[in-house]
Amino acid sequence: MDEPLSALDRKTKREILPFIEKLRDHFSLPMFYISHDMAEVERLADHVVLLDKGHMVASAALSELQSDPSSPLAASREAAVTLKGVLESSDSKFGLANVSIPGGMLIAPPPPTAAIGELRRIRILASDVSLARERPASSSILNVLSARIVSMRPLGQYEALVVVSLGEKGDGARLLSRMTQKSLAELGLAKGQSVYAQVKYVSLGPGRGEPEE
Repeated sequence: MDEPLSALDRKTKREILPFIEKLRDHFSLPMFYISHDMAEVERLADHVVLLDKGHMVASAALSELQSDPSSPLAASREAAVTLKGVLESSDSKFGLANVSIPGGMLIAPPPPTAAIGELRRIRILASDVSLARERPASSSILNVLSARIVSMRPLGQYEALVVVSLGEKGDGARLLSRMTQKSLAELGLAKGQSVYAQVKYVSLGPGRGEPEE
């Protein structure tokens, strides 16, 4: 599929993408999907190949490439990590679901057709992840997860990108956190340090395949 949605507006794209997802899952056949729109790729892909002027610059599993600080994707303003999680339980009172991912549990609004035990894709923007040295005593942010810092790199003069791995031992899924250099300096963050990742927003979509190890 070579840019199949390129001529459509965003509303129409949202209407058609679910049909492409159903096509992919129903036939379980390899699909080569070419697009300049990373949001489309994140919804459909398991493996991503990045091309620049006809030359391959990177090739890896989607979440691996997204969380690689040297990847062009990680430096983007729209940088995000796509994970796979299992819906473990729901809270009908507040319209929320508990979703397990490697290294932790997330709370998020479930899609209308979601069922317990289903595998779902989870998209978390780097701009929606903040870090703290100590667990917040009280906050409107529901998702506060233990993590360890894997790497840090500057993004221009005033910002930084921090990669964390979830879990107290840091052996879970990886997330990106985009922050100011001021926050980085004031927190005194360093590679290998234990922190708490606060995830402001979690987007659940269709899932496919087995949960990531």
